[in-house]
Amino acid sequence: MTDLLRLIVPGAGDVAAASVPGADTGSSGASLAPSAGFTVHRDQAPALRAKFQDALAELQTAKEKIGQLALMKPPVEEVASIEFAEKLGGTTRDEAGSAARAIDSAIRAYQGVVDQIDQALGEYQRADDNHGFRG
Repeated sequence: MTDLLRLIVPGAGDVAAASVPGADTGSSGASLAPSAGFTVHRDQAPALRAKFQDALAELQTAKEKIGQLALMKPPVEEVASIEFAEKLGGTTRDEAGSAARAIDSAIRAYQGVVDQIDQALGEYQRADDNHGFRG
């Protein structure tokens, strides 16, 4: 067993569709961005996992903040302010091109990397245990 972990980060498209065999389009019908892969030494994996966990926490905070935009009221009752508040609130809806969709996609992709790291480290631990290695 090599000490390098190969990790795949799904593309920026609809991550859920990327897990379906043969699927090459997101739910909107747009082509998915290609996945990216990289390797990391297993000794560096816990620190990388922590960084992805930090990023997930920041994304969750951003998701909560944009949710508040949908509740924003115009400062005055005039056409430009009302239209601005409506457009700003529209960026939070879960539709193609929205901030909510982009953040949800990033959360799924980052969580996928964390899950891969957990799985790989678990496999290493089981292999070490089976061979009597203590570390």
